[in-house]
Amino acid sequence: MHKYLLLILIAIIWISCSNKYAKMAKKGSIAEKDSAAVYFFNKKSYESAMPLFEELLGVYRGTARYQKILYFYAYCKYGMNDFITAAFYFEEFTKQFPNSEFTEEAQFMVANCYRAMSASYVLDQSETQKAIENFEFFMEQYPMSPRVEKAEAHIKELREKLMIKAFEQANLYYKIGYYKSAVIAFKNFISDYPGSPYREEAAYKMIKSSLEYAKLSIETKQIERYEKTIDLYQKFIERYPNSKFLKDSEECYTIAQKSLEKIKKNIQ
Repeated sequence: MHKYLLLILIAIIWISCSNKYAKMAKKGSIAEKDSAAVYFFNKKSYESAMPLFEELLGVYRGTARYQKILYFYAYCKYGMNDFITAAFYFEEFTKQFPNSEFTEEAQFMVANCYRAMSASYVLDQSETQKAIENFEFFMEQYPMSPRVEKAEAHIKELREKLMIKAFEQANLYYKIGYYKSAVIAFKNFISDYPGSPYREEAAYKMIKSSLEYAKLSIETKQIERYEKTIDLYQKFIERYPNSKFLKDSEECYTIAQKSLEKIKKNIQ
């Protein structure tokens, strides 16, 4: 019983406080509106806090209080999932107050905003790339920051998304029969992501794409392209002698070898 009475009492106090700050927000002085804005911000009621901070930005511009209001305002935008605007204001903060105690945090939040905007790997990855660049910039600026560990973890997560995007793009070329593009894309993938768990599969599919590209080529180009397929196969078995793709890659090699022998025989 006492527990429920306590909860009711807390609810009454909270409603009373909320009503008090709501009145201050509407008709209060600048100081009262400032207090109301911070109150709503601390309660994560960003929709109520934001218009107050907008008003206060104009009032406090050029004063010491402006710095903290801009900081709060950027976080309101972030809390409302308006990440592109939040990124803008966090960056503005770092430019206007490079020596503030909040500058390091604001710089980190610029990157964090782009991370929040990073789309699924099937979509455009411009924000992902911007997030990585901004986290890297943060670590350069604040190498001793306790946030560096988080920045590194976020970069790893974002790069994995770019890795999957690159692999699936190469896979798409392969599936729709754009074999020349597939060979290039798989080659770039292997070069860009040497530690990827998809590297072995990419190397095999590069052999397969190379073979299909050779098959579709005009006869004058086939010798060179079948030889390229054979070269890719030889590099593959050197690197992955126990690959699960070994049998399939050997079939590609056999087809390329026989086709090459046939072409050379016809030429003779």
